[in-house]
Amino acid sequence: MRILIINQSREERTELKDLLESAGYPNVASAESVRLETGDFETAQLFSIYDLILMELSQVDSEEAGFLGDLKAAISGGTAVVLGLVDRTNSEGIREAAEAGFHDVICRPVLDSELLLRVRASLPKQPGDNLRDGSGPDQLSTRTVKAAAQPVQASCSKTEVLSLATHELKTPLATLSGFVDIILRDWERNGAPNETQLRQMKSVQRNGFRIEALVDDIMAMAKIESGTLDLTPTDLDLLEELQAAFGYIQGPLDDKSMTLDLAVHDDIPLVRADELRFSQIMVNLLDNACKYSRPNSDISVVVKTKGRFAQIDVIDEGFGISVEDQRNLFSQYFRASNPSTKTVSGTGLGLYVTKQLVEAHGGEIWVKSEEGKGSTFSLTLPFSGKTSSEAARTNRELAAAA
Repeated sequence: MRILIINQSREERTELKDLLESAGYPNVASAESVRLETGDFETAQLFSIYDLILMELSQVDSEEAGFLGDLKAAISGGTAVVLGLVDRTNSEGIREAAEAGFHDVICRPVLDSELLLRVRASLPKQPGDNLRDGSGPDQLSTRTVKAAAQPVQASCSKTEVLSLATHELKTPLATLSGFVDIILRDWERNGAPNETQLRQMKSVQRNGFRIEALVDDIMAMAKIESGTLDLTPTDLDLLEELQAAFGYIQGPLDDKSMTLDLAVHDDIPLVRADELRFSQIMVNLLDNACKYSRPNSDISVVVKTKGRFAQIDVIDEGFGISVEDQRNLFSQYFRASNPSTKTVSGTGLGLYVTKQLVEAHGGEIWVKSEEGKGSTFSLTLPFSGKTSSEAARTNRELAAAA
């Protein structure tokens, strides 16, 4: 098996090469560009010499790379599987990779377990490969588990299986959402479709967001249970982050003709939190408030100070939760027994994950509810101690240093 990594970033090139070699792939080459790798032979030959090529998206349009517009023909004429490295938020990049003939994409930031699964699925099985013997390319990298010295097979535990399965789902979900965004923007520029087409496409987009939220919850649960949950706290403007989270549930709110109001009772300093995990916390709580509320009702988000913490209250006018159910509400897989909620889909993971994430930040979460009268979910997050101007200066200094 011969694998080639083409990437302008030496650091990422080295990291990917080390990961693949540690997983049992001995013939891994890397190069800054195709031109540097091909040397004296034709570019098109590259796609038959190697079995799999991981290629940075920027190589598509790079004259220095040596393609000069014939990349798609070179890929289609070769035998190698070509996977593009694309930023997860770059929907245009995903489209460009497809148009250039890439067989699939792997989204950055690259997750070890996702990369190994995709590579293993793309390469043909070789004689002697065996999942049970703990050797060869089917062995997972030891960096994907907490005990780095002990390689762990995907079937070793429920947590690992869930983690790997959800990593595998992330890229097709990103691709789906990216193409939907492109189509919707194209319609906006060139004339809207009829109402039925627009409604159907927006439904696909919303369901993509919901699947992605579920995947995020399962991935977080796997990391929580295995003790590998890592946070990257930064100084966040709470109001800006809340506005961003509101955008994720606007579609479901519109479907139920619901309104969402934000009230800020104090001058709120910056909070110290992981940006992605904070978004996950808020989307979970807001989505629950929407799902378990009646049409034409309101959701309110209230922000205030509580000592050294910011307190966020998510208030709905929904079905409410019994006192008995409130005792178990944040337990794994638990769902309230209220008959009104039986028709609402859910896994019972969202609130469990949300509680773990809030507590990992040093905060607390609790609920007050009465059946038939709605619920208030409250959480706290620590203040960072910095002003907006200080945080902005720190961010500029970090960017300059990078």
